[in-house]
Amino acid sequence: MDVDIQCRVSHQRGCVVVTVSGTLDVPGYAPLRDRLLKLVAEDPAALVVDLAGLRVAAESQLSVFVAVWMRTCHWPGVPILLVDPAGVVPRGTALRRYLPVHPDPGSALAAVERAPQRRRAERVLPNAGGSVAAAVAQVRAVCREWGVPPERAEPAAQIACELVTNTLVHTTSEARLRLELHRGLFTVAVGDDDPRRAVLRDPAAAAGGDPGLGLLVVAQLAKAWGCSSGPTAPGKVVWATLAVA
Repeated sequence: MDVDIQCRVSHQRGCVVVTVSGTLDVPGYAPLRDRLLKLVAEDPAALVVDLAGLRVAAESQLSVFVAVWMRTCHWPGVPILLVDPAGVVPRGTALRRYLPVHPDPGSALAAVERAPQRRRAERVLPNAGGSVAAAVAQVRAVCREWGVPPERAEPAAQIACELVTNTLVHTTSEARLRLELHRGLFTVAVGDDDPRRAVLRDPAAAAGGDPGLGLLVVAQLAKAWGCSSGPTAPGKVVWATLAVA
């Protein structure tokens, strides 16, 4: 089946602006979704989707934008804003509960600039002894600097301990630690070069001395957690969020 979807991408004020044209129908749904996911993976300040040239075969196809938001709202947490000068998105539709809709690109970009900015700290840790302690110390120091309460800083440090340990035990990769604070959520993320996804183990495995139970601890401490493809193949990022405000 023919796909009639085109995306023109530009970069403005740290944001990715993608102008979508053509017809959004069943054949075009998945290609558009995958294209937007790849743009979010670039980790811009925001993704602005301009619908000025878009035709929609059925209102249900607009759910593609919610699908992208649901896949990325926890990680990497890039804001997604729609620009709809032609009224493609009906008023009162459920889509507007999830994504802001602006009349033009300028107002969308201005909204991004007015929003609270994400704070971020990053550190690359070698696959070697001492990296777990270094990660814990980094989290504690960043939490002090950013004013994260101690009762939330310690769970964040424990999450970092477990995620970095998983990288050291199960891969030969360096551990790329990333910390973020945005809208009351503190995120701990650890990337590596191994494409194997992180999975929860059966707690019964602990009886056999299985060391791969750290994600159970993460799942208990975090508001949400997950494993996503890295910004560049073939690696992955395991992330967890904590409410700190």
